[in-house]
Amino acid sequence: MSDAPWHDDGLAFGNIGNVLVNVFRQPGTLPRIAQVRARLGKLVAQYPGGVAQILVFEETSIDGTVGADVRAAGTELAKQFAPNTLALAYVFEGGGFRAASARMVLSAIRLVSRSEYPNRIFSSVPEGTRWLGEHLPGSDMRQVAALIDELRAIIPRTA
Repeated sequence: MSDAPWHDDGLAFGNIGNVLVNVFRQPGTLPRIAQVRARLGKLVAQYPGGVAQILVFEETSIDGTVGADVRAAGTELAKQFAPNTLALAYVFEGGGFRAASARMVLSAIRLVSRSEYPNRIFSSVPEGTRWLGEHLPGSDMRQVAALIDELRAIIPRTA
């Protein structure tokens, strides 16, 4: 069962069963985190056995403008749902300095925080979905990849 996708001008998310898919085209904001929190809460209620996520950060979303308040809200969101998280894949797309830096910073944070659930950082969607599928037996990662494409299509492109 999947709910209708949600989107604004910089984020779209939707789910395939208990897998929440987030595609960021612009940096995260407090209102965007609030929307994700609401959907995760709904999914946790629907799937008491746990949920998984794949967060796809397009290169345009990685610009260094995310404030401390947004980072703190994201950390709190992860802690809130940690007991219900089966696995989390982060995908930072792009081969440039920003994407590499984002992957490096998150890797350092992961080393210190020691999550209660499997999580890993990738540079491409195929890598991320392949890994996520290993942690979710019976889930069809082709459907997840198709949803990522669908979500990309509904976020407006800016010049």
